[in-house]
Amino acid sequence: MLKSSKLVNKQTLALFSSITAARSFHTLSPLLDSKPSLDSKLIIEKVLERSKWAPSGDNVQPWRFEIPSQLSNSSTQFTIHNFDTRSHCVYDLRGSASCIALGALLENIELSCGEMGLSVEFSEPRVHEKDDSRVIVQVSIRDSNENIRKDDLSEFIEKRCVNRRPFSTKALTPQEKQEFSQSVASLGFSLLWKESPMDRFKTALFLQKNGKLRLITPEAYATHSTIIEFGVNQSKDRIPSPAVGLDPLGLFFMKWALDGGWKRVDFLNRFMGGTLLPRLQMDLLPGFFCGGHFMLVAEKEAKDINDFIKVGRALQRLWLTSTKLGLQFQPEATPVIFSNYVRNGVEFSEKEESRELAKSIEKTLNEMVEGKGKNTVFMGRVGHGKAPPGRSIRKSLNELLLDPASQ
Repeated sequence: MLKSSKLVNKQTLALFSSITAARSFHTLSPLLDSKPSLDSKLIIEKVLERSKWAPSGDNVQPWRFEIPSQLSNSSTQFTIHNFDTRSHCVYDLRGSASCIALGALLENIELSCGEMGLSVEFSEPRVHEKDDSRVIVQVSIRDSNENIRKDDLSEFIEKRCVNRRPFSTKALTPQEKQEFSQSVASLGFSLLWKESPMDRFKTALFLQKNGKLRLITPEAYATHSTIIEFGVNQSKDRIPSPAVGLDPLGLFFMKWALDGGWKRVDFLNRFMGGTLLPRLQMDLLPGFFCGGHFMLVAEKEAKDINDFIKVGRALQRLWLTSTKLGLQFQPEATPVIFSNYVRNGVEFSEKEESRELAKSIEKTLNEMVEGKGKNTVFMGRVGHGKAPPGRSIRKSLNELLLDPASQ
């Protein structure tokens, strides 16, 4: 019995020695490689499950993710394909709105990686050689030798949402405004505020004029008629109707008008005051009832892909800061978009009234920001208030994946 035990111990020792030697000479590399590959995939999926909650225009989620079938031991890599909506959305004719959304996504990825103690690098964005509506970014995630400091904004990625309802007029504190400013300063942005009752009233009048432009422009109908999901409180790929900002009567008339096609909408606008109720409820009242409006101002005019990605990263940090502070937040993107079209000669509509109204909006916005219209890259409003009655959620990760073999 003793001899048998010694024999077993010798066999065990020999087996251990052979495994140690094999590991030293990498003869077990296929076995070793399989575990990191599995871990790499899990890391990517964990990062993307959180990062996909980035904001995008009308919740279109323009990004798709390509995860390689074979992953490296030393680096976890995947590819983002960001498809802009210029072919069918009047608010994205230059692809800049989709690039801003991409920037918000990249910010989420960095925050999510930091929360896991990982470092991340992004390649220089490039336009797809056969499709100029697609921007591609390579993402590399690595274990970091340095102690990665977790950014507390990462806690609010899933909680961040839009609120289009009126807020309280309670003023922001100097500490809150300072925190907003600090959230974007490192990226080279500053904030200009419109907070007094008179400034909020003037901004509300400006926004309702912009609301008229949205509603009378025939090219915008294709977007408005498809982005709202009626009868639900959450939507994974559109805006649920309770989150639009209209009361039940307003929603009823909006659905009836949109279901009738552009001719019905145009008739109501021309002869029945069809723009008055939505402008009142979606622009004028929310524009006045809030803590204040902000204008995000860059050091220089945003012109290329990198500039707009940087805007998106700053916007996401600003929005997450608002959520952290317990404030409600609504983007006011379209005045900036139309002003950008005017400055760059983009013919966004065949309707002369729409084009002339856009010129007026561009002029007014430039005056509001004290001549910094070219450098104003975003605006929105914040304030104390109740959570919105509905919100957009996100597609499943599987729905956002691309097959590597098809690319």
